[in-house]
Amino acid sequence: NYNYGFRGKSYEPFKKWRKVQPGEESSKYLQFIREFNINPLPTRFSFRTEVARTYSERQYRDISQYLGGSGSSLIRPTYSNNFLFNWQYNLGFDLTKSLRLDLTSSTMTLNDGASFQQADQKLIWQDIFTIGRPVQYDQQFQANYKLPLKFLPYVSWMNVELGFTSNYNWMATPTAYRSFITEATDKEGNTYNRTANLGKGTAQNSNSINLIGDFDFTKFYPEFKGYKRFDSILKGRRSEVDSLNQVYTELFAKKRRRNKKSAYKFKNKFSAKDYGWMVLSSLKRGNFTYNQRNGAVIPGLLYEPGFFGVDGKNGPSLGFVYGTQFDIKNQLIQRGLIVNDELMTDAYQITKGSDFNATALIEPFPDLRIDLNAKRNKDRRIYHSGFNLNIPSPYKDELSNLNISTVNIKTAFKNGDAIFDQFIENTKTISGRLGNARGVAKKDDLGYYEGFNDRSSDVLLPAFLAAVAGKDASSAKLGYNRSIPVPNWRIAYTGLKSLPIVNKYFDNVEISSAYNSTYTAAGIQSNPNYMLDAGIINGGTVTGKDSNGNYYTKNLYGAITMIESFSPLIGFDLTF
Repeated sequence: NYNYGFRGKSYEPFKKWRKVQPGEESSKYLQFIREFNINPLPTRFSFRTEVARTYSERQYRDISQYLGGSGSSLIRPTYSNNFLFNWQYNLGFDLTKSLRLDLTSSTMTLNDGASFQQADQKLIWQDIFTIGRPVQYDQQFQANYKLPLKFLPYVSWMNVELGFTSNYNWMATPTAYRSFITEATDKEGNTYNRTANLGKGTAQNSNSINLIGDFDFTKFYPEFKGYKRFDSILKGRRSEVDSLNQVYTELFAKKRRRNKKSAYKFKNKFSAKDYGWMVLSSLKRGNFTYNQRNGAVIPGLLYEPGFFGVDGKNGPSLGFVYGTQFDIKNQLIQRGLIVNDELMTDAYQITKGSDFNATALIEPFPDLRIDLNAKRNKDRRIYHSGFNLNIPSPYKDELSNLNISTVNIKTAFKNGDAIFDQFIENTKTISGRLGNARGVAKKDDLGYYEGFNDRSSDVLLPAFLAAVAGKDASSAKLGYNRSIPVPNWRIAYTGLKSLPIVNKYFDNVEISSAYNSTYTAAGIQSNPNYMLDAGIINGGTVTGKDSNGNYYTKNLYGAITMIESFSPLIGFDLTF
């Protein structure tokens, strides 16, 4: 193991510039230039090497000859060895105080050549530092950057961070599959032996892009003079309320239910402008996280990785290795880097996904708190079999899942039978929209357009979503995908403690209500009948129909669910 930390020094070329010095009129707007820094040298480096060698012999013996049995059988001993030579390195840069880069790579090699295929225990010390053939390669690249918003005027209340992580992996194909004899049949039905090759390895990459935002609006509002005045009055008002609560507590403790003094008049009073600021400044805090994932798996590669994961012009591009390029199968096939053998049946895979979560805190007036939260999660995986063969293969199997927050408050207290009746009515409306779009005029006895009856998922799905959400089916969105999440909420009020009778018996009283609703589409799969339909292949519309008389739908659905809950509808949290 070897580790070394460099004494890096950041260069700040503009720090002594007169216009950015504290006290200068322009320094407030040019502080980000003053703080600009760069460190081009690496700040950390580590290298690790591991030699792991295992040699074993196993001898089975016939125990019957030792128990008086007649005859004996000689069982030949078996030998095995596993000679690995591995290394790993890490190189890190702190290019600026806000930008950090890290590259980590590890390689595993195996010594399994002819010189190591012997039954000799001395092999464990033979050529101990010899590097064998690569059997696994892993690489990770990370970059993290924090935007210097704190040095910019009027946006210092924002905190935004961006992260990028890429992973690359290569796994060797077993040597038995790299070249072997198999039986094949020619066009005339005659069988013959041929040499088959399933490639040298499988490569896969992935990346993850993370964006994190945190917004503290309580640091933004003081930029305005009107808010500063309102905030001063608000703090004074709260101080008076706390003092009154203390007085009332002492009075009730002495069993004096009446105060002989006149009604209290607040010294800190709100004006019309103050009430306006109370509304405008009700949004206190907000934050979000966004994650985007991409990846690809390429089997049947005819290359082995080099020191940095590539092998000159004989492997995937640097973009693929470092997670910025994914769909490169056509490039590899044209360059002859993918094995062209029908026995290589592993699929080319593309993965995509995204996660979004956001929360916000709203306080319209003291003691009332509203928490909002929204989310959207979607993942998608595409499988393409036979991509390495020079034959038409238009079908790609696609699997997707979607989960998103929504609001169905319009039908929350509506009778279930009424929602179902509306759902049935919506199916006819959706059927009409799809039929008109296709130019179909013929209807069946129930009023459904030809090719779009009440058994078509293209009709049922949007009709169901519109019925549950209480939307007009004539303008509701078709298909399963929804892009914009609608926030759910939790409302809590703690102001009852200001009442003397409440303050006497309870230390804290909270009234709350929470609403949650999610829409989930799971097990979404591309329809092979649709993808292989002659109309779709020729660039037109689908022409084939299923056994129910409906045009083939683009997708098949595992489950569509809408979950809605009040937790609680009204809740009381009392602390004595």
